[in-house]
Amino acid sequence: DHPTIKALFRKAKALEGCSEWRQAEQILRKVLELDKENKEAARTLLKVRQMAKQEEDEKKAIFSKMAKGIAKDAKSMVGPDAEPAAAEAKSPKKPEESHTPTTKATEAAPEHKQEPETPEVDGAAICRTLCVAASMVVGL
Repeated sequence: DHPTIKALFRKAKALEGCSEWRQAEQILRKVLELDKENKEAARTLLKVRQMAKQEEDEKKAIFSKMAKGIAKDAKSMVGPDAEPAAAEAKSPKKPEESHTPTTKATEAAPEHKQEPETPEVDGAAICRTLCVAASMVVGL
C-alpha cells in the first residue's frame, strides 16, 4: 500500500464519519483510480453513495412538504378562486356611506358585515421564496 492511498482512504473515512458523503465519494474514487484492487475502498464507496442518495431523498421530501405548505398558505391567502379577487381589485371602489350616530335601535338591528378584503398575492414573490428555500435545502 502506498502512503498516499492510505492517507486518502483515512480522509475519506473521516469525511464519511462527518456525513460529508459527496466529498468522501470523490476521494474514494481517487483511491480506486490509484489502487483498483482496494476492496475496502470499493465497499466504502458503495456505502457512501447509498448514504448520499438517502440524504438527497430526505432533502427532496422536506422541500416537497415545504413547497406544499407554501402553496397551501398562498391558496388560503387568495381563496379557492383567485380570479374573482383579481377582478374585484381592478374594479373601482364604491364611495363609503356616511355613518350615522349609533342609537339603541340601530345597535339592536343586525348589521350586514362586510367580509375582509383578500390580500393580493405576488406570484413572483412566492417563486423567489421557493427558490431561496430550495437553495438552502440543497446548500447552493
